[in-house]
Amino acid sequence: MTAPAREQAGKRGSAKREAAEARKAALLEAARALLEKEGFHDVSLNEILRHAGGSKATVVKYFGNRNGLLAEALASGARQRMVELFEEARSADPSSLRTGLEQALSGLLRFYLQPEVLRTYRAVSAGAGYPPELARAFYANGHGVIVDELVRFLEPWRGKGLRRDIDLPTAVSRLTHMLRSNLFERALYGILPDPPSDEEIKEEAVQTARLFLDGAMD
Repeated sequence: MTAPAREQAGKRGSAKREAAEARKAALLEAARALLEKEGFHDVSLNEILRHAGGSKATVVKYFGNRNGLLAEALASGARQRMVELFEEARSADPSSLRTGLEQALSGLLRFYLQPEVLRTYRAVSAGAGYPPELARAFYANGHGVIVDELVRFLEPWRGKGLRRDIDLPTAVSRLTHMLRSNLFERALYGILPDPPSDEEIKEEAVQTARLFLDGAMD
C-alpha cells in the first residue's frame, strides 16, 4: 500500500471511530436522561432509540442489550458526578480539612436525595425485577466510587490532622452510611413531609463531619 493510500485508510478509520464514539455517547446520554425521568422499569429500548437514533443492532454491538446500556449509563453518570463533586470540595478551602469534608458531604447528600437516585435505591433494595448487572453497576459506580473519591480526598490529610493509623476505606464506608442514616433514609422511606432545605442538608453534613473527625483526627 502506498503512503497516500495508507494515509487515506487511516483517515477513514479515524472517522469511523469518531462516529462510533458519537453513537455510543448519544445512546448513553438518552439512557441517562430517561432513567432520571422515568426510572429503570419504565424505560424501553425503543424509547431510547427514538431519542438517540441508531438501531437495536448498535445497542447489541456496544452494550450487549438494554440492561447493559442502562448499566453503563448509570455507571458513567455516577462516576462523572462524583469526580465533579470532590473537585469542588478540594477547591472549597485547601487549608481546612473540616471545611472541605463538610462541602463534600453536603454535595454527596444532595446527590443521594435526587429523585432518580432514591428511585434506584428503592428498586435495588426491593430486588424484584431488577437485573443483577444493573445492581452491581449501581453499587460499584455509586458507593464504590464515592468511597474511592472520599479516600483520595482524605489521604493527603493523614498525619496532618487525620490519624496515621486509620483504615480509610473502612472508615469512609462507615462515614457514608452515617451520612445516609437520617435525611436520606427518611426520604427513601417516603416519610419526609417536604424535601430537605439547603440549610438542613448543610447542617446534616456539618454534624456528620464533626462526628467522623472527632474519632479520626490526631
